[in-house]
Amino acid sequence: LQSCGPSFEERFAEACPYELRYPVKRHQFEIPFDVIPHKLTYKVGDTMTLRASFSDSLYDNNMQTHFKVKNFPFRPYIILYKFSDSVDFEHGYRLNELIVEDKYDPKYVVGNIRGDEVLGRMTYEDSYYQYEIKIVLQTPGIYSTYMGDAFNDTPKDLVEARLEVVENQIEFEDYCGYSFSPKLVINSGDTHFNEHLDELVHLDEVIYRGGLNDLGGKLENGSLAVEWLGVFLFEVTE
Repeated sequence: LQSCGPSFEERFAEACPYELRYPVKRHQFEIPFDVIPHKLTYKVGDTMTLRASFSDSLYDNNMQTHFKVKNFPFRPYIILYKFSDSVDFEHGYRLNELIVEDKYDPKYVVGNIRGDEVLGRMTYEDSYYQYEIKIVLQTPGIYSTYMGDAFNDTPKDLVEARLEVVENQIEFEDYCGYSFSPKLVINSGDTHFNEHLDELVHLDEVIYRGGLNDLGGKLENGSLAVEWLGVFLFEVTE
């Protein structure tokens, strides 16, 4: 059954006076993650924490302004790759200890092509979103994180239905009726692209088949900017 009324986006068109930075009608929220401690090299036995803790005044990279957004159902996923000389990659969580509190509703998803991931739900309380995982580093090697949000994975034919649900769930000042594309970014410092350039290229060419790029021009093939995918490169030593 199809409606003859205005589309979801048309109903909000007048409330969206913002000039778009990119030619896509999406709210591209920047979701900051801190790496604690933030280092280039760790030792076996160290614990790395990946933590998101930010207010509900969200920066929209596409509209270049902040929006007050309450109760958004963020569902971050984080992949950990270990680079290898003999295979495309090793599953980093299988070589180290993963710790996630139950309050984040963690699910471990076994990957075949792209690697195992831990999927969770952010909490929202007192105007702040929170999420955290810990990795006890146990195996030497060079690693990379890769982050996204499962909200991005909504099939196209279900996008409008999902937006209707979100419209009723969240409080979003000046909502434009657009779809959402959360961008998870490393907030706490250097992502070590220069120090591990060979591994960055491997991540692009071998694991993501040329689908990545970076804003500094080191990767130019794909459409997915590594700066918006929580890519953080580091080494673990004995």
